[in-house]
Amino acid sequence: MISLFEVEKNTPYLKNQILSFKLILAVLTFSWTIAPVFAQENSYAVMEVVELEFNSQQQYDNAYLDVDVWIELRKSDSSNEVYRIPIFWDGENIFRARLVATSPGNWSWNIINETVANGDPAFINKTGTFIATPADTTINPNNHGFIRVAKNKRTLEYADGTPYFYTADTSWSALTEVFDYNHANDITGISFKNYILARKNQGFNGLNVIASFPDDTYLEKMGRNLDRPDTETGLWSTKTWGKKVGPNGATPFEMKDPNTNFTDWSEEVDYRKINPEYWKSVDQRMQFLSDEGFVTLFESVRRHERWPFRTDASEKDAFYNYIRYLWARYGCYNMIFSWVHHDTNSGNVYPKWQELVSRANSKLYEKIGDYKMPYGQPRTAMSYNSTLINWQKDVPNALDLQNVSNSGRDEKMHRWLNDIYDNMEQPALNLEPFYPGWGLHSNNEINPGQNDITMAQMQMYGSVLSGGLAGHAWGDAWYAGAAASTNRSLEDGGTIVPKNDPQVNALTRFDSQAMGHLKNFILDADHEYGRLIPAADSHLSDSRNFVHTLAISDDEEFALGFFAGDSRSNPDPLPTITNLTESKTYLFEWWNVTTGKWLSEGKIKTDDKGILQPPAVPNNERTKNWAYRIRSEVYIGDETVNEVVDEPTNNFALRINAGGDEITKDGNIFSADTSYNTGNTLNRPQTNLEAPYKTFRYSRSQEMSYEIPLEDGEYTVLLHFAELWFGATGGGNGGEGLRVFDVTMEDNLVEDNLDVFAEVGAETLLTKTYIVNVTDGQLDIDFSSLASDGGNRHPIINAIEILASEVKDIPEEEEEEENVDNELDELIGHWPLDEQNGINANDVSNKGLVGTLKNGLTFDTHKTDGHIGSAVYFDGSDKRISLPDIDEHLQTGLTVSAWVNPSNAEGGYQGIVGSSTSGGFMMFIKQNKLAFKVTTNENGKKLISAGNIKNNSWQMISCTYDGRTMEFYINGKNVHSESLSGTLKDKDEAWLGWSGWGEEYFEGDMDDVRLFNKALTAEQIFSMYEDGIIDSVSDNINTEQEPITVATAQAYAYPNPTVGRFKIFGLATGIKSITVFDFASDVLISIESDEADPELDLSAYPAGIYIIRVVQNGLEYAFKVVKE
Repeated sequence: MISLFEVEKNTPYLKNQILSFKLILAVLTFSWTIAPVFAQENSYAVMEVVELEFNSQQQYDNAYLDVDVWIELRKSDSSNEVYRIPIFWDGENIFRARLVATSPGNWSWNIINETVANGDPAFINKTGTFIATPADTTINPNNHGFIRVAKNKRTLEYADGTPYFYTADTSWSALTEVFDYNHANDITGISFKNYILARKNQGFNGLNVIASFPDDTYLEKMGRNLDRPDTETGLWSTKTWGKKVGPNGATPFEMKDPNTNFTDWSEEVDYRKINPEYWKSVDQRMQFLSDEGFVTLFESVRRHERWPFRTDASEKDAFYNYIRYLWARYGCYNMIFSWVHHDTNSGNVYPKWQELVSRANSKLYEKIGDYKMPYGQPRTAMSYNSTLINWQKDVPNALDLQNVSNSGRDEKMHRWLNDIYDNMEQPALNLEPFYPGWGLHSNNEINPGQNDITMAQMQMYGSVLSGGLAGHAWGDAWYAGAAASTNRSLEDGGTIVPKNDPQVNALTRFDSQAMGHLKNFILDADHEYGRLIPAADSHLSDSRNFVHTLAISDDEEFALGFFAGDSRSNPDPLPTITNLTESKTYLFEWWNVTTGKWLSEGKIKTDDKGILQPPAVPNNERTKNWAYRIRSEVYIGDETVNEVVDEPTNNFALRINAGGDEITKDGNIFSADTSYNTGNTLNRPQTNLEAPYKTFRYSRSQEMSYEIPLEDGEYTVLLHFAELWFGATGGGNGGEGLRVFDVTMEDNLVEDNLDVFAEVGAETLLTKTYIVNVTDGQLDIDFSSLASDGGNRHPIINAIEILASEVKDIPEEEEEEENVDNELDELIGHWPLDEQNGINANDVSNKGLVGTLKNGLTFDTHKTDGHIGSAVYFDGSDKRISLPDIDEHLQTGLTVSAWVNPSNAEGGYQGIVGSSTSGGFMMFIKQNKLAFKVTTNENGKKLISAGNIKNNSWQMISCTYDGRTMEFYINGKNVHSESLSGTLKDKDEAWLGWSGWGEEYFEGDMDDVRLFNKALTAEQIFSMYEDGIIDSVSDNINTEQEPITVATAQAYAYPNPTVGRFKIFGLATGIKSITVFDFASDVLISIESDEADPELDLSAYPAGIYIIRVVQNGLEYAFKVVKE
């Protein structure tokens, strides 16, 4: 019999949150259990671990080796989602399996009886079912699904198509007691949890770890360490010796009994006897990593283990059992699996390990039916140099991902990655690059003109642009948990990290936090990094043997590059970019590798030989590394040329020359400095900046403010900054971090840790634009460089501009009902797309804007299930819906909204609704972002992308424009605001599913498109989203029920909002059916109750809005409940 029971809430296991599995399904061999029984319709979110527990009454000599049972997990009606999962032994007579649903729907599992060797009744014929609901990807990126090789075979992505770029730190022993889980210890100086959270805040999303160190329990004995023969030394830093174990010294394997035959020592690990107590502590850490959105490079074991050198064949065979155990216990998490940490060129080591890996790979193939992990996560094996010359040659079907590591640790690795790209269609990454602060060896001394920081950054960007598009792993002297540095000569900088220095000190050393900037550089939505091809040897005049690197798209329309810094007095000249099309124009942008910001250099044209001469690096800082990007005009597109905030047409303007006298610039008067409360002034004419920017106000007290009298209302405020001292002519030395300050307006922080030099350098104008609402007759602008605010030195301001349009009196709205009527009047187009046949898309707003389906698009052939009722499927070809002139009366404002279910959100521009790209407005999806373009009569056009759009999920996208601001909304939430002034330029054609330009066609489902002739408020947008969710829930209720009347009486929930429990009031006595839906229309709770005021509990569900539907006596009540 199969019973399902919840783990007791008072167990220390759950009290300490060791494992956050929602439910454990226990499969018992006896029928007399008194455990409470749950129906098998219990639901779990996609990517949530569902753990099965099997209690066997069978006695095994060695359950780890003797039980090789597998489960088949499958989704109903989906032939593509069938998985084979091994179970694992967890001590005594307990066995477990960890299952994961990879998409919403009905799932079932069954024991594969053929894998049960002895007919154990704990397993034979056992089956079960559960329901999977959508996961919230906003709270954990791992909810996008298991990572996999993308279709381009060069990059990684989550299962839903969201790009994934492995951005990892290295701490090989992080799964052991080298780190205390909750508290800092004297080895690492930081707890495991805080270490992961700190790296997460810096932009990391991965961690290099080794699963276990069996030999570490006795390596400190004389002669046992093969790395250091005849010495009494352990592995890596002294403080970690013997500490790479579990709580209370639990080892991953048992030691051999004294009377057992030994290979060469009287104390020896028995690789045939695993110890579950060690692995339970690893469970806790792997779950935490997963919960925080991390992916591990999960390596089975380090190559120094004697495993492949044992003479007993049964020990060698046990390597299969070990890999199967790891996949069973941790294959439920996102990972890149590495068969072995092979980081030596010792000639006899690799062949022995290759034999073990090959044998385990073949046996796993027999079980799974394919060369892959159960859920398809990528597999690799660390190589001393390049997998191309060892693992790929000998065991190609064991690899889904190539790598370079360890040897060289310099630009030679870039050549290896380039070779991998040229010879293999698989993703690649650098797992062990140059480690700053560590000892130098293997001919990888620091390059002339570089230091530890710039060398590490050269490896970061150079590895990726040489073909390692899957990601990059950071490493430094603290790779063991405490520093394992080796001696360095003085000419190489000396030993700069002392041995056993705790890993907490790695968090702020060598600019390691800049790894997050690397990820942002690669994943920037304004280029398609998956199309990049290494080009340092073909498109750079002199790469200095891959010190400078470049990757270019197949059509040469865009490229990403990296110039290595050179601190020598006579640095080598930077190379030119060659072999491009002659006389072609590109937009050139620098990427600051230490601040993660773009700096545009404008347009640059190739010469008549196709050579592009890069501009001088910002501030001529050749000592610093710089990355860059070039994009052609064709690639950017005509509609994106103007993305600069133009000064709006205003009736009011107040301009202040901070630190100077009254001046006139371009016909505009800047008054003498006024309304300040403290500070000093500085005039620097030698910078050659024009007034009013050649002066600034600063404060030695590190605080200053302006209190500017203004009438209440909304203003556009421009703050102008220029660094006149640090790095400027006749000033002090330049550099980032020398002047850092915050800016607050009307008690709202608008700039956090602003560093003018870091953004634009010295003697260069930086202008920031803000929309501010004044309510007390005074605009307050505060500046602070106090250390408590993260600042340094003195804050500065060079000039202030305050602009506003004339404010018209608006009559107060008397009643809420009048608002509703006005809103309905403002709906000037509404296309539900619910037609069942034909080619006419009716406008139910009664404005007569009927659409016409074009190029073979018909409701008969392209109708599909919608978010509300029916929808239209667009296939991304030339099919679209033509609309009449929809923007004729939108000059002063508009709101456009649609429900979309994209199937290619990662693609280029895809028009959703609007009046083409050459006028009016257009709402797009582009590279998983919401894009909105507005063209004005006065100030041209602007196209901006923001937010996050997902594939295969219904989302309401909305954009508004009120003549001053463009607002972007996804699912009712504002994701971006952008300043733009002017009246909308009319365009007499419009489309659904096409932008009106080129091949910018939508691919996916579209439903319920609406157009308003004013900018709706954020509250109105969210209300429209909520209404759409409720309509969707009602629409998806089983239509075979008896007709139900919507109740006019008011039922309500209290408390609402709630933190968990609430009651429903206002219902009649008697039986009532209550259903709780989430915003995806999925049923979460379904009960019947005869209580007068029934109570429900949402404690187990995430914060959000839920729909409650009550049916009683033929009446239906529906309302919302907010869970906080």
